[in-house]
Amino acid sequence: MDMDQREEIKLDDLRPDIEESSADAAGMEEDENTYLKQKQMVDAFTKTISSRTIARTIIPKLSVLKKALQMQNILFLLEKILDELCNMCYYNSVVSLMAWIIGLLVFFAYPTGMGLIWLHVFHIPRGVFGLFLCFKKLPNVHSLIEEIGEFDEREKEEQWKFEKIANHLKDNFKNYVIKSAKSAQKFLFIYFMLSAICAVFDTIGMFIQVIMFGTKDNVYEPIFMIALISVLMATNLSYFLYIGSFVYRIPEKFRKEVLKITMGQGNQLVERVTNSLKKNKNNEEAKNGFRK
Repeated sequence: MDMDQREEIKLDDLRPDIEESSADAAGMEEDENTYLKQKQMVDAFTKTISSRTIARTIIPKLSVLKKALQMQNILFLLEKILDELCNMCYYNSVVSLMAWIIGLLVFFAYPTGMGLIWLHVFHIPRGVFGLFLCFKKLPNVHSLIEEIGEFDEREKEEQWKFEKIANHLKDNFKNYVIKSAKSAQKFLFIYFMLSAICAVFDTIGMFIQVIMFGTKDNVYEPIFMIALISVLMATNLSYFLYIGSFVYRIPEKFRKEVLKITMGQGNQLVERVTNSLKKNKNNEEAKNGFRK
């Protein structure tokens, strides 16, 4: 038997093994393709479920989103009111105090013609109360944002839905309104009453100075007093015009409450907000008990 015949016999013997190996390789490739297809299907399904879960968790309902936008609008208005009220109290107090001190110095120089300066002495306590309100009692904008967005350590670790975050911020905002109203309403009421008293006496003083103007005995003093009283009356007028501007700048459902707060009469608002917080707390406890 020659060499060619021997090689042909060996190839015939190995052919079944080669065919079996090829079949195994084809089967492995088919299994791998099947596995990849299944993996792609599982990944696609997982992504779909995850996206739906995330959407339900993050994307709020339309009603909750509307409430969040309303809360943002209220916060913006409250921020403007606080900023303008602080500026008004500060500048009105400084101007009225400086004007009255200048009038007092002129009184020391010409006491006979400047005696009516004491008719406007209520601008001293009004100016002091205004500065006290501005620096001590009226809440700052940065403290407003910090307290409304405050979470305790346990709450920081929890994963909250948008609805729960919105309700939490809403409750914190109500608590902040109660705290601020209770802290400042007495001083706001005193400031409002002093402004009203100053306005009455400034009007009386202006009439007296106009009557005295142009007489032979008093020439320069009435002119100075009219100018001085005009400055004092401007501080009173700016305060009352500021309060009156709420009618056009604040939504109607908050108008009366804000007006009462600026006049130091926020008891009804505090009581209503407190009852609302208690009601929300009871509803939340009832929901948690039902889930358990």
